[in-house]
Amino acid sequence: MMSNNVSVPRSYFLKTAERDYTEPRQALIREFLQNSRDAKASQIHFDFAQKDGKIILTVTDDGCGMDKDIIVNKLMALGETTKGEQHTGGFGVAKILLFFAHDSYTIETKNLIVRGSGGSYAIDTTSSYIKGVKASIVMAQEVVGGYSLDRLVDLCRKEIKKSFLPSLKIFVQNEQIEANLKKGRAVEEIAKGMTLHKKVTEDVKHYAYIRVNGLHMFEQYIGEVKFKLIVELDGYSTEYLTTNRDGLRFNYREKIAELCREFELNSMRGSKSSVRLFTGHASRFSEDAKEIENVVTDINNQISALIASTDTAYLDSKINHIFETAKQEATPEVLNTLDKLQAATRNKINNIEVGTTWIPLTVKDLDLAHHYFVETRGKFRTLPAKWEPQNFRQSQTMVLELWSKVLSMVLTDSDQPNQEFNVGFILDDGSEGGVVLANFRTRHDSSYLFLVNPQAYGTEGRLPIKRDRRSELIMWLLDLAVHEVTHSNGHSLHNESFMDAEIELKRRCNQRIKEYLKL
Repeated sequence: MMSNNVSVPRSYFLKTAERDYTEPRQALIREFLQNSRDAKASQIHFDFAQKDGKIILTVTDDGCGMDKDIIVNKLMALGETTKGEQHTGGFGVAKILLFFAHDSYTIETKNLIVRGSGGSYAIDTTSSYIKGVKASIVMAQEVVGGYSLDRLVDLCRKEIKKSFLPSLKIFVQNEQIEANLKKGRAVEEIAKGMTLHKKVTEDVKHYAYIRVNGLHMFEQYIGEVKFKLIVELDGYSTEYLTTNRDGLRFNYREKIAELCREFELNSMRGSKSSVRLFTGHASRFSEDAKEIENVVTDINNQISALIASTDTAYLDSKINHIFETAKQEATPEVLNTLDKLQAATRNKINNIEVGTTWIPLTVKDLDLAHHYFVETRGKFRTLPAKWEPQNFRQSQTMVLELWSKVLSMVLTDSDQPNQEFNVGFILDDGSEGGVVLANFRTRHDSSYLFLVNPQAYGTEGRLPIKRDRRSELIMWLLDLAVHEVTHSNGHSLHNESFMDAEIELKRRCNQRIKEYLKL
């Protein structure tokens, strides 16, 4: 019987890289640095060039290089690796981002040259000899992500400066870049080989750096902090990191988040943000919602009594009289609502029979206008058209509705069941010092305002707004709601008191987690 191998097209590797890496450009630099250091290189060169509209990255080091057996059975075999416990890597999947996802690649080492695209490649011998490895990739446009050549070069320099690699000389476009960010004073041992370090800075920081043996991996959002926090992992990264090295395993991630909150972090610092008010879809969380809800309840009761007791010939005029009376007593804000209620009622009573039960009107059914808030930060100085209510997609509406429902339940669990609050979105690109995932403030009328960033990516990963991932979305919103509601209970600083209160509120919410997941 003839045996066959599974064919894996380049598109598979590209989709895998796009899905698995939150910031593929940064991760690409990290993976090349990691491989060179693990190969005992003393120097590494990053050279970017552009040809025929494509960006080409060439990385050269003077490490130990590779022979044909390692190339075939380790480098070109998914999941295989030559690395052991003294190396930073070891999962055997970074090669997808380094080579297989790109348009094409060339790898020169010793007297061998590899040319390939995706999972297809050829190995030839050459007359020249290279001590280490010289790798060139024609970068996939999806990985480049619209970055220009100059912007990629600048990104590469910035990423290198987040590491501490004293034994490795690093060059970008022939300019030596120092990877000399020291980790600072150790303040907490998180686990064996994992320590939290703190450096006092003048600038406000929003992320903790996660590093393995001095090599910067990624950042974890921690809010506004007066310290530079570095989590240094010493040892084999598979003990602590997810397979793509783009995140910490859950138990470590939660532990770091708790420790970071012990510091006096000011979450209420001012910014250049602007808050604007727009009209959106109906919700009982609007400013005049309580009055509207009372009016609707009263009208429903009167209509129900009429239908059960009067002749349908007089029903229309009597219902109109109910509304006209209500309008005389209503505030200006509620008059528009009453007009819409009256029109909806007229449509509903056409087929009503005497003695039947009135199907109550609801604010939700009527698509009534209410107020919701959009806070814009960074580049969002004006509101993008897609965030105007009339242009809402289903996903935007779903996020806003779920955010409201989750907050209502969390407020109840925090002993604030009758607290009036408003909801909305915060659009933030991180240009003012870290992406804000959610925000809380008390308004002039003592109502609360809770904003959520629906396009927050960062270390949280892409916000799951698909229907088949609804539970994941609810859990994501629940974590943010618990954090912000803890602030609403008088805990403005991320100190020990805040941490204790947040843990207790999270415990309460978890006691009825099934109710949350049914939203």
